[in-house]
Amino acid sequence: MMAKSGSGVFNLRAAMGVIRGLVVREGKLEISHGTLHPREIEVLGLASRGFSNKQIAEELSISVNTVCTHMFNIFRKLNVNSRVEAILVALKGGIISSDEIVL
Repeated sequence: MMAKSGSGVFNLRAAMGVIRGLVVREGKLEISHGTLHPREIEVLGLASRGFSNKQIAEELSISVNTVCTHMFNIFRKLNVNSRVEAILVALKGGIISSDEIVL
């Protein structure tokens, strides 16, 4: 399936599985490996707006390798395997707002 420029494509069934798999206790999302650092939140926010790793690197004046390292750490901390999953978990946990998402 091809997406228009600036639009996002994801599998709704997979997304719903991620949301159902989140652990919420006492109104708070539990993240298995710790919290995200401010720079990781910034990287994830840009990713949620549809920025590529290269665009994120240019926006933050860091290398593409550094962006990849941040994304790896985000995936590990959120226990996910893709940007879509990371964005959904971050939304559910209040790490990013739906206003940041570009579909």
